[in-house]
Amino acid sequence: MRIYVAGVALRGSGYPNAERTVALLQRSGLCEVEDHADWLPPDARLWRLVGSGWIERAALLIGLVLRGGRQAISLWARARKGDLAYVPYPAPFTLWWLSFVPEHVRPRCVADVYISLWDSLARDRTRGTQKSLAVRAIFHVERRALRAAHVVVADTTLNKRRLSSDFGIETCRLRAFPLAINADPFLVMRSNKIKKSGPLTVLFFGTFVPLHGIGCVLGAIDALAQDDRLRFQLIGDGQQSGEVEAFFRTSSRQNAVWKREWMGLDELAEAVSSADVCLGVFGGEGKAARVLPFKAYYALAAGKPLITQRELSLPDDVPVPPFLWVDGQDLSSRIQSLVQRLRELAGNPELRASLGKESESYYDAYLSEKAVLARWTELLQEER
Repeated sequence: MRIYVAGVALRGSGYPNAERTVALLQRSGLCEVEDHADWLPPDARLWRLVGSGWIERAALLIGLVLRGGRQAISLWARARKGDLAYVPYPAPFTLWWLSFVPEHVRPRCVADVYISLWDSLARDRTRGTQKSLAVRAIFHVERRALRAAHVVVADTTLNKRRLSSDFGIETCRLRAFPLAINADPFLVMRSNKIKKSGPLTVLFFGTFVPLHGIGCVLGAIDALAQDDRLRFQLIGDGQQSGEVEAFFRTSSRQNAVWKREWMGLDELAEAVSSADVCLGVFGGEGKAARVLPFKAYYALAAGKPLITQRELSLPDDVPVPPFLWVDGQDLSSRIQSLVQRLRELAGNPELRASLGKESESYYDAYLSEKAVLARWTELLQEER
């Protein structure tokens, strides 16, 4: 079987899944892979569709649609009978054009969606508002496009169900695969050394979008200001960085530092390796409960204990990870729960060591490249 890679495709540290999936399939020997995708620059960010002036938004959207059209024409002209097309994220800009091709002559396409583009822009970046012309256009494009795909791949079971309910996609055409990430910098940082003395470093990193629940983290930092067993490091910048800036400006925070910057993967791996505990997401219900974020993958791969909210979703047939859970229906109760978990880890090095080893084993078994390849092997066998 030949897999023909086509579409406008994102790559880089922010969008590693498609690029790593293609590389994994090329190395596997399971099939012949021809990569003809239009890969965007590594610094390309789709949030600019809602985070800039209307002229820039329109230009970006039109450019993506036109580039997707060229990819669709090339795929339709070159695809042979029996081929399977892999259309990376953001797949709708290519699949929308293919949706006008009659189904019996349309190439069989596996659409890499993992999180809906419209969902990410409308429910996350614009905090639920859907008045933007660009956002409304993306919804209609994505709905028509994904209905034209032969298989649609999401990242978790709840996001898979959301795709079905939002766009009317048949559940039999939906899969939830683990994300393919570049875990190498984190795997080489694995260590069984557990800090016996001195304060623990608690690491939170991310883009500060609402699902991260940064208010919970800041509340815990404030509540633990007098606990000399814990020191916090925040890394990143983004939508809610103003809240973090105001927090650090109001008074001196002796137990926390903030690196307001984007780190490369190797630098981030160093930071994770130096940390004793990693923090996940605390945004409560909604999108925060439907994802397993990259930070969870990285912490597991590095063998680090991770504290995160109990509400989360996972790829198909993947068991519950060895996390420490934060509970609570409101911000105050989640802060109290996070504080309790941090104090528990600070006073129990054996628990930290045990969680670290469990994290490594879990990642290797369920989220590693080996696990991703197993899902693709099953899919290819079904499609032969």
